[in-house]
Amino acid sequence: MSLFRIAAKNIRKSSRDYSVYFMTLVLGIALFYIFNSIGSQDFMETIVSSGNSFVRTFVRMIEAISVGVAVILGILIAYANNFLIRRRKKEFGVYRLLGMSERKVAGILSAETFIVGIVSLVMGLLCGVFGSQLLSVIVIRLFAADVSAYRFTMSAEVIVKTVVYFAVIFASVMIFNVRTLAKYRLIDLLNAGRKAEKKLIGNPTAAVVLFVLSILLLGFGYIEVGFRAAVLTKYEFIASIAAGLAGTFLLFASLSGFLPGALAKRKNFYHRGLNSFVVSQFGNNLGSSVAAFSLISLMLFLSICAFSVGFSMNGYLNRRLADATPVDVTANAEGGSICEQLKKSGCPADTLLAEYVELPIYNSPSVTMGDSVGKALEEAKQVFFRANWDAPENIVRLSDYNRLERLYGRKPLTLGPGEYAEICDYENMADLIDLAISRGNTFTIGGKELKSGYDAAVGEFVIMSGMADSSGVVVLPDEVIDSDPQEFTPAGAYLCGNYAAGKDDAAFAEAFNTAFGSDAAGYFVTKTNVRASNVSTAVSIVFIVLYIGIIFIITSAAVIALKILSDSMDSASRYDMLLKIGAGRKQREGALFAQLLLNFAAPLIPGLLHSVFALRYAKDLLKALGMTKMLSGSLTAVIIMLLVYGGYFLMTYRVCRRVVINE
Repeated sequence: MSLFRIAAKNIRKSSRDYSVYFMTLVLGIALFYIFNSIGSQDFMETIVSSGNSFVRTFVRMIEAISVGVAVILGILIAYANNFLIRRRKKEFGVYRLLGMSERKVAGILSAETFIVGIVSLVMGLLCGVFGSQLLSVIVIRLFAADVSAYRFTMSAEVIVKTVVYFAVIFASVMIFNVRTLAKYRLIDLLNAGRKAEKKLIGNPTAAVVLFVLSILLLGFGYIEVGFRAAVLTKYEFIASIAAGLAGTFLLFASLSGFLPGALAKRKNFYHRGLNSFVVSQFGNNLGSSVAAFSLISLMLFLSICAFSVGFSMNGYLNRRLADATPVDVTANAEGGSICEQLKKSGCPADTLLAEYVELPIYNSPSVTMGDSVGKALEEAKQVFFRANWDAPENIVRLSDYNRLERLYGRKPLTLGPGEYAEICDYENMADLIDLAISRGNTFTIGGKELKSGYDAAVGEFVIMSGMADSSGVVVLPDEVIDSDPQEFTPAGAYLCGNYAAGKDDAAFAEAFNTAFGSDAAGYFVTKTNVRASNVSTAVSIVFIVLYIGIIFIITSAAVIALKILSDSMDSASRYDMLLKIGAGRKQREGALFAQLLLNFAAPLIPGLLHSVFALRYAKDLLKALGMTKMLSGSLTAVIIMLLVYGGYFLMTYRVCRRVVINE
């Protein structure tokens, strides 16, 4: 019988045992093809030609990340093969005992790897080709491209790239397998199932001490990152991360040393049903998987954080897009009227815009950035320590601003005599303005004191933007400005409006650039640019987060599943012993389910806990960018993670049940 026939027969015989490994390979190959094929789709040329230059950058980012993904999958495949070899040591020992040479045994293993690799490549590419079509439709809609540009596409270049990457991986794994098998002596192969698991820490007292130390290290890291990150130096931040890493490893190492013994002392729990057996099995698995569980916990933590931040940013950008573009174009210029400048250049605003509002901007020495947060200035200096608090704030008339409110479809402001309002939708700055207002902040202009007509900053904007970054515009009653013209200096203007018939971004850009030239004091923002930027950013974030996050989750779940499957042969004899002492099938299945659930939950729980405190830090970072409301993103992240992770758990349970219960 040829080596390939033996290898094929072994694979058919162990098809269910290979199911987790095979599914991981197919998913990895499919994801690799799907995300790398985005740039080769025909509709991408339409998107690029529409002016969305970010698309090319997005495609390059995916290609760069794919190199790292290939490395991760390569390590996973090598790790999986190592477990499969360990499980089948006795089988290889029998081959050797029957007279088969070491070279032929290695050949069988290489042939199995080759066959599984070819089949998984074919299946993965098929799934990838059809999956990429679904992804193409999603991308077309997200980039607001012409759906008629879509055609079924299969990229030969990406297929070749995928085959080359994974051919290199499988060739490396074959070499690794042969070298690993060569290290084992015949006696080691035949006695593989008789070797007991070794505990990393055998002394329960030492384990308890290390457990307390791990809690202290994790607590230190949680407090520093979750509550003090804003004031940490670079080295303090690195120290907190190092404490978290060390604490995670010590947590699993210490639990393996004292947890089974501690549970054994709880007689009512330990002697109920098959709890003693489950605790013993889980203790053995935990003791031999300290490094793996620590790494998996950290990978799950990174996946949760990436998903949460990514989906939160995407949700924010989509919500922002709905309200951030009420008109076709907004412009800002220093020094004088934009309309006058356009008229002088031969392109009057009336010919460009069907409807528009121009707001003259004024400055006053009595209204500075420091004055706007006057009674919260000390707190403001802690948040924005490089800000120039003596810089003048932009001031506009109430009547002008209310004309803008009507153009934007917003409710006009109302101010009484001696009142002002401050426009700000930048969250961090708005919080400081709100604090100052709550403390009775006032402006003193021309000997008259003005107080805020609102209990907080008005969360609106003048210039369109994809982010909430309007940091302050002061609105004063007309009579305040008119009564003391010497106090207020014309400083520029805002112009906001909708295009006239036949005019577009290009026409406005040409007129504006003609009027202002390369003068940095003037700029404009169009609805098209804001939407394209937001959509591009949102799409990039979601796809990159999905790509990296799902790969990390698949890797984590696959490592646990393969570790458990590699131990299933030993477990079969132990579960057979339960049958002999009278344990029913349901009892044994329940014990197996509990054992696997504990193994999958062990790295997941610390990963979730790590992410809670890390996301507090991420929330502050997003808030500094004007983003809030991370709850929906975090829930989406947890749901996706549990679906992928839970799918691996159920598959592992089904395979293990066949091995240790049915057989």
